[in-house]
Amino acid sequence: RFGSSGLPGVMPLPPGMVPFPVQIKEGGEEVCMQPLVERIPTFDAGAFQTPDGGTSLMVLNTGEDPVRYDIYDAATGMGVIGLTIQAHSIITYMWGAPEALDLD
Repeated sequence: RFGSSGLPGVMPLPPGMVPFPVQIKEGGEEVCMQPLVERIPTFDAGAFQTPDGGTSLMVLNTGEDPVRYDIYDAATGMGVIGLTIQAHSIITYMWGAPEALDLD
């Protein structure tokens, strides 16, 4: 029987299930399918709006070296240049809603 992958004996996965790693023995040979990751990211950032309309930004560095970065908020037209996050660090920035900031 062919599953969604087109390989014999592989059944379709339920929603939300990740299909890796999968090992299949076919014709006496073992095939191991795993995700190909060319480079694991070591720096990431994510921002979201807080319930009061402000902004929260989390910056993550899982690497071995410090990372230099800039922040720019298009809603306020403001930013900061030349920030650094140390290796193996998480930083959280928070600022108010654009209408709550004194931009004049």
